[in-house]
Amino acid sequence: MKIIGLTGGIGTGKSTVSKILRSFQVKVIDADEISRSLLLPGSPYVQELAAIFGSSILDDVGNLERKRFAEQVFASVETRKKLENFLHPLIRKEMGVAIEAARVAGEKILVLDIPLLFEGNYWVKRVDEIWLVDADEEIQIKRVKERDQFSEDEIRARIKNQMPLTEKRRRANRIISNTGTIEELEGRIGHLLDEQKL
Repeated sequence: MKIIGLTGGIGTGKSTVSKILRSFQVKVIDADEISRSLLLPGSPYVQELAAIFGSSILDDVGNLERKRFAEQVFASVETRKKLENFLHPLIRKEMGVAIEAARVAGEKILVLDIPLLFEGNYWVKRVDEIWLVDADEEIQIKRVKERDQFSEDEIRARIKNQMPLTEKRRRANRIISNTGTIEELEGRIGHLLDEQKL
């Protein structure tokens, strides 16, 4: 089984690429989906997070107030690191189980959708190839504004908090440019999949 790590910056369109890969019948394991599932209402991890970050991250019934929590986490590198140290081992464990299930199911290609693939470094050595979804910064800002209704300053702060795309481009095996139409993007992904020697 060939394991491909898929990554990108905020607003580059990584989720769109994941969706297209799934439409090509490729198995995708999404680190963000796992992260969200770990912090659903009723999860014991929510209370553990509150013990680390304070009860202000919870709503009136004790569930995670995601927008408020995100603002707090992205306010500094220290708080982001604290969250990563808590969540990443849990996500890795869940992903390990999902990878083994894909292996048993006989998948030929498995894509791990990991936003912080380079930043975390753990998965870099555990994938066969890294694909980077790439876009210009102005396109990133436009997309995130439309999707999340963040201010431009908030978006630029998040971009600044991530490893620069110039560095990610240098370290990736394949770069998927996402500055055109969905049809062009589908064509690029189809071509990349055709190139896989499986």
